Amino acid sequence: MIADPADILADVESALRHWHIVPEHIRLVSPFAEQKRSRFAYRVDSSDGRTLKLRHVGTVVEARRVFDLCTRMEDAFAAVLAHHGPVLLESWIDGHYLDECGADAWATEAGTILARLHTTPLPPRVPPVYRSRERRTRAEADLDMLRHAGVLTGAEASALQHLLRTGDPVEVPATLVHNDYCAENMLVGTDGRLRIIDNEHVNFGAAGYDLGRTFGRWPMSAAAWARFLDGYRSSSRRCPQRCRSGASPPPCAARGFVANDSRTASRHLSPCSAASSPLPRRRTTRRHDGNCRRLLHAGSGTPPAPARGGFTRCAPGDTWSTS
Repeated sequence: MIADPADILADVESALRHWHIVPEHIRLVSPFAEQKRSRFAYRVDSSDGRTLKLRHVGTVVEARRVFDLCTRMEDAFAAVLAHHGPVLLESWIDGHYLDECGADAWATEAGTILARLHTTPLPPRVPPVYRSRERRTRAEADLDMLRHAGVLTGAEASALQHLLRTGDPVEVPATLVHNDYCAENMLVGTDGRLRIIDNEHVNFGAAGYDLGRTFGRWPMSAAAWARFLDGYRSSSRRCPQRCRSGASPPPCAARGFVANDSRTASRHLSPCSAASSPLPRRRTTRRHDGNCRRLLHAGSGTPPAPARGGFTRCAPGDTWSTS
């Protein structure tokens, strides 16, 4: 069951009381219009002069999971300070969004940070191998949907399904993955450092998928994408042995970005093999048919609650004031 906004606000109020935070203002920073279901983020300006972020992630289990994983991430990623119920308490980072700062100029640094995330040691309880069956099944379902919708021809869908079958390594070493690593989730802090501010989708998975999703979500220039990969390679060469154990991928391996941008189906590779595989020219469209046809070209080798006051529902960007 998905919580409605009233339930979400009650959870936020409870978390604020638990942490003894008295807010002066609370502002929604993830609009209802984005349809994030039970996931909402708020900027909180407290009575003692602090600015913090509260993030509702839907369930207690999810909050605990995200908290545990984020504590393993370096300080380039916004710190998750605590969790209570389904709510996370995060540091608020001031700065300018990457799109406002010339995102392409930060490509090398962004690639380096992602590689370091992919080579973060995993806890012993995590299975060392990631199996790609679920992602492949979802990608095949997306292709079938696009074929029935007339977006892809039968021949195009069949060719893409062949790439999935022949390029799927079935299993690879598991790594820590971000799952939404793109410019809109980054900013340049007041200290001049690149920071990643929305990390709620972090999980264990395949490094190649994470790279492929970045390729699909971040429309940088071809030159910037090359710098991104240079930064990634320079850091992933120093990765632990655990991350070097994957078999060499087929030539099209790290190229994939299938059907739906929310289910970008890059090949499921280890960090080192993913970065060393040939990649196509950087795409500039987010249309589903464009993604699929570019993958066809790639496969063929053709370049192609508060202590006082309370909340009321507001529009995105509005402020709650306590009295």
